[in-house]
Amino acid sequence: MIGAADAESAVLRFLEPSAQQWNERMVIHSCALSPNGDFWIVRANTAGYVLHGRLEAALVGVNAYLVDVKTGSIDIVGSGQSLENYLQDIYDLRTAGSYCYVLGPSFDWTDKQAVINLRRQLDCSLVHAKHLLGDRRKWLTGKRRVLELAAQLLEKRGIASVIALEDDAGAATLIDEHVWHWDALKQVLQQEQ
Repeated sequence: MIGAADAESAVLRFLEPSAQQWNERMVIHSCALSPNGDFWIVRANTAGYVLHGRLEAALVGVNAYLVDVKTGSIDIVGSGQSLENYLQDIYDLRTAGSYCYVLGPSFDWTDKQAVINLRRQLDCSLVHAKHLLGDRRKWLTGKRRVLELAAQLLEKRGIASVIALEDDAGAATLIDEHVWHWDALKQVLQQEQ
């Protein structure tokens, strides 16, 4: 297992080209073990910023560096990314292995009330609603936490769904964090062919 000091040294070596480019010495701001104990979460920036508080000396764009405690490999978590979400995505990918996460309905076209509700909520034809419940049962694919958000949005509209690991996503539409509200999700499902 790689220790904290080794993780910090690895990050400083990794940042050496940036330090030379900006003519700034890089220093470690913090180093802590992830909740699962599998990554060192290292935050670093210029000495001018960390030690002397000079905002103009700060390098932006990185939230944290994740150093794998087994391999020493370094992942970069961007400044616009949540560290918790980034870690969750890693864990979900490990769980999935060679499979993919797929969201689809937990009902079929024989549930007439559910079909009528789906048609109303999506503002689509009955033919399209039946299509989504027949040949197109794999609606969405992507990161598990994004699909969980989509499932919550569907649930609020009375549309029961399920997320499963599948060996093939079929014709499911890949979604990302941009589909975070009902209108965006509705538009994706309306376009399912």
